[in-house]
Amino acid sequence: MAQNHAVVIGASGLIGWGVVNELLSHDYIAAGAFGTVTAIVNRPVNRDDMFWPSEHPIFRANDGDQEAEVEMNTGMMSRFIRTIESLAHAQPQIRRLPGEGTRGYGIYRPGGIFSAPLDESLIGTLPDDYAGAVAYPSSRRLLASASEGKPRTWREVCPDAVVGFRAQWQRAARFAIYAAALRPEACGGGKTFNAADAEGPGTVRERWPRIAAWFGCE
Repeated sequence: MAQNHAVVIGASGLIGWGVVNELLSHDYIAAGAFGTVTAIVNRPVNRDDMFWPSEHPIFRANDGDQEAEVEMNTGMMSRFIRTIESLAHAQPQIRRLPGEGTRGYGIYRPGGIFSAPLDESLIGTLPDDYAGAVAYPSSRRLLASASEGKPRTWREVCPDAVVGFRAQWQRAARFAIYAAALRPEACGGGKTFNAADAEGPGTVRERWPRIAAWFGCE
């Protein structure tokens, strides 16, 4: 079994959960790529709710409000780096792969900051008032400093849209709130509204074969 240890920070998020699930669901461990996978989250979670194929995941809990997000994440990254570097035997093998997002391009600011396409060269030109509101710039500085003069490096992956569900990033809820505020005379009023993913109705007879096939059944 390989001695490589995969540590996934933010393992309960959309990207982090998918990374851990991939590491545990496929042949990375069986093939000897990793001997251990550790999942780190910022608040306690129920292991069963994560639906990971693992018997002994390790969780680390932190908490903080929205205003303290940058300080919290920067502190976690700094402590993580110091902890990893304290493992002298692991020094030559350390690889860091932070997963960031398009928030680092300022897309959460109304109207945005940059015009598409979003090129990697833009990340270092965020205005100060926005750069201080996201943890990505400080994380990059920490990683660059920790790697300087050492035989290792780091890389950052910045995906566009990540398909998944998190309560605080519920796009459907945001669209619903916007629609209700946009046309108050047509929304609400004690009415019930059905929501569906297709214009035409469907039957269980039609859906069941597809559901069964998804699980490999007939």
